[in-house]
Amino acid sequence: MSYSIHKRLEELSKRVSDDSFLHKRRLGNEVAVWIFDYDPADEMLIRKVTDNIVKMSRVPGSDRAIANFDLYQIALDIADSSGVLHSLAAFEAQRGPQFLQEAIKPILTPDSIAAYMSRTLEDEKIAFITGVGKVWPLVRSHTVLNNLGGRLDEIPVVLFFPGTFTGTGLRLFDIMPDNNYYRAFQLVPSR
Repeated sequence: MSYSIHKRLEELSKRVSDDSFLHKRRLGNEVAVWIFDYDPADEMLIRKVTDNIVKMSRVPGSDRAIANFDLYQIALDIADSSGVLHSLAAFEAQRGPQFLQEAIKPILTPDSIAAYMSRTLEDEKIAFITGVGKVWPLVRSHTVLNNLGGRLDEIPVVLFFPGTFTGTGLRLFDIMPDNNYYRAFQLVPSR
């Protein structure tokens, strides 16, 4: 039996409000990384709901502020601060998307993304990572997850993934399997 996306999103909201989630009581000493996988067709609903959850977490007096790290926006910010953002479109038009991907690889590294997250994190108690599908293939979610250690160890991290989490791997858009192992847990079951 599959759970509807609306029921799963209700459960998501409850889970991130739960003390055991906030204090990582279920994870031992590992980095608290959770996956919320979803049908890519639900992308716009996921964006709307995650934005609302983040907004509601920031009301005055809240002890559960959530940081929303949109990987696409992070990629744009890193490219802008490196001085290459405005030339990327022309470069892609002249040389093609494969050359663009190779040209930006030295700037848009997993380490630079993790450092950006760490540097911009303020007093938030939870981190949402969104925009996985928007930035693919320039940024791969497994490389981001593998570089979070030592950066966001103190707070739970939720990766919103347009595809399927199998418990050990991810299938982006439900068509692109990878062979990477993730020390993560599914936040809300889909079945």
